[in-house]
Amino acid sequence: MIFGSRLIFIIAKTVHILIFTTESLMIIRMLLSLFAFEGIIYDVIFYLTEPFIVPVRYIIGIFVNTENFPIDISFMISYLFLIFLDSFLPSIYL
Repeated sequence: MIFGSRLIFIIAKTVHILIFTTESLMIIRMLLSLFAFEGIIYDVIFYLTEPFIVPVRYIIGIFVNTENFPIDISFMISYLFLIFLDSFLPSIYL
């Protein structure tokens, strides 16, 4: 029983670290795009964060035409979803 609860704790802590890292990369991506920074750093961050944004962008695109929106709503919803998941995790491993 102790091994099972310890394993759940390790998995929850690992997921927390991955979510925090993704949130941080999304903030960095937002700041880099705000200042029109182009380069290999932006490309790496883009390819690391885009898998979290594309499904939300696809789902939103089914219901709303977001091509002419000045703000990337899918980015904000993805970020808020990660925050929600991260806030849900402490109830698992406490």
